[in-house]
Amino acid sequence: MAATVILKSGHRMYTVSKSVGYKGRRGGMCPNQLDDVLLVQYLLREKFKDRGDAPLGPPLQVDGVFGPKTHYAILYFQWLLTQAGARKEIVTGTIEPILATTRIDIDNPLLHLSGLKDLAETPGVPPALQKALKANTINSTDSVSGNALPKVR
Repeated sequence: MAATVILKSGHRMYTVSKSVGYKGRRGGMCPNQLDDVLLVQYLLREKFKDRGDAPLGPPLQVDGVFGPKTHYAILYFQWLLTQAGARKEIVTGTIEPILATTRIDIDNPLLHLSGLKDLAETPGVPPALQKALKANTINSTDSVSGNALPKVR
């Protein structure tokens, strides 16, 4: 399930529990769980909401179904990160979970999409996503200034 990680600084990060995309890090098909896909779609839609060059035309549909538009939105966002200095290898079309071993740097797309807003209480967030985020909140003693993140199952 999608999860909220609350750092000791009060910052919130959001993570998926399983890979979202066509192929995961190990080459197999991604499970694309409903709440994980909802989280990625919602965060991408919010990221592109105020851009004049939205890659998909109309706003991305937040329906929990991984399809070509969600895939293209992930690819486009990852490409934008490479333009800001991330390694080109991150352009995979897949969003991976944030784990305890995840490096906190420009190469992690979920870190760029997360923010201070509490999505579990934000109007307009799909109810299924809000329910998952409320059920999976992790309070961490870690901060953003390091490589250690809490384990998210």
